[in-house]
Amino acid sequence: MNLLPNGLTLLQQNPDCAAKLDPTAKDHGWLYTRGSDGQWVTLRQMSAAEIETAYDQAADMAVLQGTQVRAG
Repeated sequence: MNLLPNGLTLLQQNPDCAAKLDPTAKDHGWLYTRGSDGQWVTLRQMSAAEIETAYDQAADMAVLQGTQVRAG
């Protein structure tokens, strides 16, 4: 499953990227990346289209490989 214990949804591996998809969260729609120390840090706000794609990935429990999520 791509839902992480910290509430983020894993979208991509290598590099690891995740998003906060809970609409009630103050950081809803933010893209996170795993830092060098293993902690999740905010990278940028996602566009509406990226959020929609992230919801689709979450519904399918899909996790991408590569750099597609980081292209912005």
